[in-house]
Amino acid sequence: MFNRQKLRVIGGIIALSSIAYAGMVYSADEVAEPARVKGAAAILMEEVVTSARKKSSGEEVQEVPIAMTAYSGDQLDALQVKNIEDLAFSMPNVALDSVGTSKGTANFAIRGLGINSSIPSVDPTVGVFVDGMYYGMSWGVVVDTFDLESIEVLRGPQGLLFGRNVTGGAVSMRTRRPSHEFDMRAKASVTDDADQVYALSVTGSLVEDVLAGKLSLYYRDDDGYFKNRANGNDNFGESETYVIRPAVTWTPTEDLEMTFLYERGELEGDGPTSKNITDPTLGDFELEADDEGFNKARWNHIIWETNYDVSFGDGTITNIMAYRDFEQQNFGDIDSSNSAVSGFQFNLGGNVNQDQFSNELRFAGTFMDGKLDWTVGTYWFTQNQSYVEVREFFGAGETFGGNIDAETWAVFTQGDYRLSDSLVLTLGARYTFEEKEAEIAKGKIPFRPCILKPIHCVPDFADDEDWSSFTPKFGLQWFLNEDSHLYFTYTKGFRSGGYNLRNTALEANPGPYNQETQNAYEIGMKSEWMDGRVKLNLAVFQNEMEDMQRETIFTQVVDGIANPVQEIRNTADATIRGAEMDLQALVTDNLLISISAGYLDGQYDKVLADLNRDGVVDGGDKALDLPRLAPWSWQVGANYDIPLDEGHMTMRASWNHRNNGSWNDSNVDPLRTADFLGAGISYTTADGKWTTTLFGKNLLDDEVAVTRFTVVPGAFTFAPLKKGREVGIELQYQY
Repeated sequence: MFNRQKLRVIGGIIALSSIAYAGMVYSADEVAEPARVKGAAAILMEEVVTSARKKSSGEEVQEVPIAMTAYSGDQLDALQVKNIEDLAFSMPNVALDSVGTSKGTANFAIRGLGINSSIPSVDPTVGVFVDGMYYGMSWGVVVDTFDLESIEVLRGPQGLLFGRNVTGGAVSMRTRRPSHEFDMRAKASVTDDADQVYALSVTGSLVEDVLAGKLSLYYRDDDGYFKNRANGNDNFGESETYVIRPAVTWTPTEDLEMTFLYERGELEGDGPTSKNITDPTLGDFELEADDEGFNKARWNHIIWETNYDVSFGDGTITNIMAYRDFEQQNFGDIDSSNSAVSGFQFNLGGNVNQDQFSNELRFAGTFMDGKLDWTVGTYWFTQNQSYVEVREFFGAGETFGGNIDAETWAVFTQGDYRLSDSLVLTLGARYTFEEKEAEIAKGKIPFRPCILKPIHCVPDFADDEDWSSFTPKFGLQWFLNEDSHLYFTYTKGFRSGGYNLRNTALEANPGPYNQETQNAYEIGMKSEWMDGRVKLNLAVFQNEMEDMQRETIFTQVVDGIANPVQEIRNTADATIRGAEMDLQALVTDNLLISISAGYLDGQYDKVLADLNRDGVVDGGDKALDLPRLAPWSWQVGANYDIPLDEGHMTMRASWNHRNNGSWNDSNVDPLRTADFLGAGISYTTADGKWTTTLFGKNLLDDEVAVTRFTVVPGAFTFAPLKKGREVGIELQYQY
């Protein structure tokens, strides 16, 4: 696979090496200081600057009245983060999992609000943003990340400033920007299961003080981890990924700066690594797939960010225009069993095409002698999704899918007014209008109304609907002293209604289902102690949901064939409450301890659907546990630096835990408790340029499924698996 792409990567590395050599002619005062001359404990204690409130200048995370976790690029390197899913268990009440059945598809949940689906038309509850661009669907989200300036995870609804449908929280990633200071970073790593990563990034001045450029290359060759008993393949799950990311920043005047960011990526590999967990003869990380399937994805995006400083309010006008297109084709043996022996066959494949365009224009400034920080803006987003899925059941089969066009526009404003030296009032509001048009072909065994290439369906359902929402926000922030503050916020969240592109129910229409709304209350504290050596953040919250959008899952028997059905509907009103704690303590100059914990409790207030599929809507449905809600999650970590005559060493270890919970609304398929132990030891040279790291992930070799779905009770429950124990070595260089 990827022969041409490999040649491109090699050619790019040679070209970048030439650039790097040319960069050596820079004088000493033009070369950036190495970022890793400090020990890991000091790096992880460094404050991250965030733009979460979209003010004219950044703010330190500890000063922002939002429950959030943020990592700088150097901190992500220290933690050996390859993609967002590596952070899945490291933050309180945050589950950044993929769905498993379709590679790269996110099923993120924050504070018990998440989706359990790979249906592309299901709007995510957790918004993902890259360089200010919102990802319009959950497909193509869990891809490898590199060369990042920061990752921020905001807990709780963020729909006022972050655009559409962000009811659970937001994940915001910012790539490293071009710089006029020459900087080259390279890394290579390999694990014991031959998961190899190579990355290179070079930035520097193209025209002094006017034009800066950057070029980043990334290549990953994962040789596979799982054993397929059906054919004796010990490397099932292999994949290759490459990403090319050029960028330029143009500064024609002191007040105007424009940055152009482009990314192209491709991924190719095996189909889903699903295990039939009802088969007692299968060992850990062992499965049985008659057809190992395939997965192919390709994406492009371009982002044009403009910042113009103006005298009015000493402010900044920002415009972010973004375009993204994404294509994916996959096929997999979902039942993961030897059909000749088990008597089951359930194969699934699909094609999705998506393109989106958005533009956000905003102004942020300071008025009234610094008492008022004010942000106001507009947002427009449009997207098209085309989807076809094919299912096979022992020769019988069906295709279904269709096309959905969506358009959103919004206006928003938020102001922070300093009532006194210690008290700040926050008021904000957003009005959003969204419209969707759908043409859908419903599934009917053995009817095939769709073709995969090019994606096309003969629809038997056509409809359009629109929704509007008003999102207010009220907040108070009380500074106890320079290092501590308390805050209270109230805000609303919403998720627009929509249509189901995977409609296989015999009697149900694909929609529309109504929008989901939320009232969210939060009280928190952020504090620093002992001259900043201890950071302690606490939060308690309550989210009141109305018309929850859920995917109810059941199996419908058609002509003796078990047909899995996923309906999207408004199922219930519910309340979720919880608490969170984050603690970082620099016990000595060399020892850093970090502890975080999250607690969740939720119950249904009113049930609108037959969740347990017993034919009635009653107290039995109301007594069920809410899906995607793990009562407890916690993390304990330590980093210890050992100064040496020539450089320094760092040892680290972390233990992440998440309670079991229900994956779907009927509670038929519980997800087991997960414990992940990670560790590493690094050596950095005295000049900070070279770092070698030996690392281990999931050292307990815990077999964890990210999804569970029972098709035939007691005989067929598929569960896509995460990798088990991995040990590897990484070499990093920075000039």
